[in-house]
Amino acid sequence: MIIYPLEPGTVLDEPELSTTDQPGVAGDFPPSPADLSRQTPGKVQDGRMMTTDVVLDSLGRVHELVPAVLKGLSHDDVVWQPDDGSNSIGWLVWHLTRGEDDQMADLGGRETVWSQGWSKRFALPYPETANGFGMSAADVAAFDVASVDLLIDYATAVAAQSREIVNALSETDYAKVIDTNWDPPVTIAVRLVSVAVEGAQHVGQAAYLRGLRERVTKKPSGWAGHV
Repeated sequence: MIIYPLEPGTVLDEPELSTTDQPGVAGDFPPSPADLSRQTPGKVQDGRMMTTDVVLDSLGRVHELVPAVLKGLSHDDVVWQPDDGSNSIGWLVWHLTRGEDDQMADLGGRETVWSQGWSKRFALPYPETANGFGMSAADVAAFDVASVDLLIDYATAVAAQSREIVNALSETDYAKVIDTNWDPPVTIAVRLVSVAVEGAQHVGQAAYLRGLRERVTKKPSGWAGHV
């Protein structure tokens, strides 16, 4: 669930709880709309969902939230910063997408999507290899983008390549070590967890900023933080 800012004094209707949702009673949380849309059988082996299905679902939830966060926003909205030194919605989406692009391309032995013309289309004031990690407040403030659609289109292209890379993995591939610079060494499985968590963290931050922006502009969209 994404925490989304509400107008002061807003009262939320509490849903009726089933027996398993009552306080003190063991049970699962109610499914989100996104969960309900995924009620289709996945590949099963020995009674267990395949690792690839879990990875694709985890990454896919971030992929579908990116355009939802950006939908209806203007250029001014995506480059807006709450104060000096803060991230903008646009920078956060670019950073999470660039980070996924770099890590997934390395994992899959591919060229980054960014290097296939997207760097020139964005024309950012950064080195072509920049992905947001280690940037200063001045670097973040310098971020600009020609259109919101450019962010969405790049994110869509990265998501497509990520799915291709994950779909090419076998169950035994996940245990392969791909980075020995850490102790313990990083496996493909661990790297994929990092990509999913990083993306979820930043898309949540972007959604929160969207809520702040709507309060500043007094133009609420009614978006509830999920798709």
